[in-house]
Amino acid sequence: MLPCKHLSQRTLSKLLLWVNPFEKFLKIQKYSRFHSANKLHEAYKRAKRTCDSKKLPKDVNVKAVFACNELDLKEVNVYGFDYDYTLACYKPSLDYLLYNLARQTLIEQYKYPKEIANLEYKPGFAIRGLHYDIEKGVLLKLDSFLQIQFGSVYRGLKPLTDEEVLQLYRNRIIPIDYVEANIRNTHEPTSQMVQLADLFSVPEMCLLCNIADYFEKKHIDYHPEILFRDVKIYLFFSRNYIKYVFNEQFGSVFRTYHNPTYFSRRLFRFADIYTSNITNLLNYSVNHTFYPRRGVMPHEYSSYFV
Repeated sequence: MLPCKHLSQRTLSKLLLWVNPFEKFLKIQKYSRFHSANKLHEAYKRAKRTCDSKKLPKDVNVKAVFACNELDLKEVNVYGFDYDYTLACYKPSLDYLLYNLARQTLIEQYKYPKEIANLEYKPGFAIRGLHYDIEKGVLLKLDSFLQIQFGSVYRGLKPLTDEEVLQLYRNRIIPIDYVEANIRNTHEPTSQMVQLADLFSVPEMCLLCNIADYFEKKHIDYHPEILFRDVKIYLFFSRNYIKYVFNEQFGSVFRTYHNPTYFSRRLFRFADIYTSNITNLLNYSVNHTFYPRRGVMPHEYSSYFV
């Protein structure tokens, strides 16, 4: 732009008329951005206050019976109960026993390094319902849509970052054929993952992760599938022989963030009702009809999620 002394008064006036609206436009844009950011921040604070105001009950009613599907007890002629964890209740010491016996067998029969005898059972590490990727050697949590829950993917005892997970799987959603066994054309399951659904699986997962973590730290080459088979085979025989819902590493057995877990999906698929003890059914008439609640897990506090 030329210095003002070379411009006529008329030209200078026109230029100022053009500059002033432009400056005003910039001020309006700046104000709009500031105002929009303020509105979003205020909306966030209101939503946070609403969530904070919702008080969860001290605990779930342990004597309640929760319905996944409508069930009229008048139509039930015969009642049958599973043995493990239904008629039979096991002490926490059983997990330690399974873990210790399996660890000892790996050392004595499968010639694993004697140093793994120092790897102690971690009762708060895992929850039931997790998946173990046999090929990649990682333990992870899936929701009912087969999405990986970030922050809950472990190789050994080390959590993988979101970037490492995406590098490993290329996508957050796992194909169903990768998760579920295809047994239509073969007697052997062909899935790459196994779900560790029963409570006996908790010491199994802990032993897998402890040993994998030991191998990783010592830079010992190992095949994840062989490690899995070694642990699985022994614990299978141990279970036949021996015949805190929330967790820091993996969260709830029933949820991945706002979505139900894959474990929950199977629960809804195979069970009409669930409860902590069969004696809880004594609180209901034989003519009682159970109705499910949709949108949340049947045992969850409705006003918190709805």
